[in-house]
Amino acid sequence: MGAAMSLATALAWGTSTQWKYVWVGPGVSIVLGYGGLTAYGDGYYHQQDKSTPRISRLHGGFLGLTWPSICGEMWILDGPKAADWQVWMPLWVLLIVITAPTVLAFWRGKRIPTGHCQHCGYDLTANTTGICPECGERI
Repeated sequence: MGAAMSLATALAWGTSTQWKYVWVGPGVSIVLGYGGLTAYGDGYYHQQDKSTPRISRLHGGFLGLTWPSICGEMWILDGPKAADWQVWMPLWVLLIVITAPTVLAFWRGKRIPTGHCQHCGYDLTANTTGICPECGERI
């Protein structure tokens, strides 16, 4: 599950550097683009023509290697109010938050318990020969 979520987040991050996906809902707009996920309060995307495409190509690509932020009112220079509020979450942060526990759980799950052969994992309970009967490794 964690590996699939990590892969999906990495894929979203990669595509969001080249494409922008916009979802306009009642009172909020969600934008996946510029290497991050942004939520806007009523504003810029609500004022646009609803027939405009919701997927658009970005020019140059932007990895979103910035810190998360929360902003109040935003304005476009010499234009309408951009949003009542904005929350920006770079996808690299989500990738680390999802991937780190997954890698840790995978790593901890691969450890061979005490009393088992460190080469093949065979249970050596009651073994007195000093050699693993499964793989022949010296204990």
